Amino acid sequence: MNKPSQEINRYITHPEQLSAPLMILGGAYSGKSELGNRALLSEMPAVVIGTSLETDTQTKLRINELKSNRPDNWTLVECPKELPTVVDQALQQSPQVLIDSINQHIATAIIERMESYSIDQVAAQIESEIKVLIEVIGSHSDKRVVIVSSEVGCSPPPDRNLAQVFRQLTSKTNTKLASMSKHMIFSFSGVALQIK
Repeated sequence: MNKPSQEINRYITHPEQLSAPLMILGGAYSGKSELGNRALLSEMPAVVIGTSLETDTQTKLRINELKSNRPDNWTLVECPKELPTVVDQALQQSPQVLIDSINQHIATAIIERMESYSIDQVAAQIESEIKVLIEVIGSHSDKRVVIVSSEVGCSPPPDRNLAQVFRQLTSKTNTKLASMSKHMIFSFSGVALQIK
């Protein structure tokens, strides 16, 4: 019988030592964004791509909290749209990039595009953009990329169609990004476990 690899199923205290692309998954407020910060090398410049819209006070406070824990030599780029293009530009300028988060990008895209497109069209657009994003990350294999996203597939199925589409798109996207990532971490209540 094969022994489990020593590289997986272990607690992680130094995510910056794992090679990239590195994906970090977890539930809401599970510590995944903090892990994303720690997964970058603090002594090196970095671009942090934030995908959340500052639509309410709680979101603004959360964004400011995360900003305050980052080194001064890191640049924050707010990116509610055109994620593959922004990631490509960031990787051309910086040795490391943090995308925080994929699920927020998908949620924002759905909300903003529903006024102009059907839900099927929006889903197709997002799936196409994620394909391009994966190609962009692959074309910068010499750079460090850390991807944060929420695990949304463990909760009961939502009863609204829009929420169902969000969950399906996020789960499918997470699966694709996990497949292309060299390592993956899951955050349980602030405890990081390497699962790939």
